[in-house]
Amino acid sequence: CMRGRAAAISLRNPLVLVLLSICASGAAAITVGEALSARPGAMAWGAAASGASQWVGKLKANDPSLSSLFIMGFRRMKEGDWVELCEAIEGNSVLVEFMASGHDLTPPALRAFSSLVEKNTHLKKLGLGSEALADDGVSILCEGLGRSKGLHTLEMEMKGCKARGARALGAALRTNRCLKRLNLARNEIGDEGLAGLSEGLACNEGTLEDLDLTD
Repeated sequence: CMRGRAAAISLRNPLVLVLLSICASGAAAITVGEALSARPGAMAWGAAASGASQWVGKLKANDPSLSSLFIMGFRRMKEGDWVELCEAIEGNSVLVEFMASGHDLTPPALRAFSSLVEKNTHLKKLGLGSEALADDGVSILCEGLGRSKGLHTLEMEMKGCKARGARALGAALRTNRCLKRLNLARNEIGDEGLAGLSEGLACNEGTLEDLDLTD
């Protein structure tokens, strides 16, 4: 069974997952400000305002200055805002990184993200949702993930994902041929979830290279 802390592992050979070693792991952290200061084209969207309209136009116009977008958890967003954003990003060819962790997302918003992941081939990194995402939310997102042809990194740390969500991710990995890194740290997927991931990786043809399962 899984106890202690599972280290992030390299999956150059997908069958390595079956031989996961249990060990302690730690990583240095930097502030969002420090990260953005070194990232030309990155915009932190966290003012105490609300809505998405001010950014939708930039995304639809493929504004070259908008290659990364961070939406802080305290930004007030409604379901329609997320849907509008996703629809704008679907046709965008400039944005490569979209981070919106800490937000509670409704099923319609998640379906919009699922469609975005499936249709946009330019977005390379995505992180979204809160611990309330849980298995249902992960499963909705995986509907598009299995057909994605562009996303390289999916950040799913501490999203309330358990065995069923991990199985959905495993099913998506069976057909996904672009995702290289999956961060599932601080999710209690258990042995059943780990088995589901292993089954998916066995059919993944070595595309996924890094899987983080740290506690």
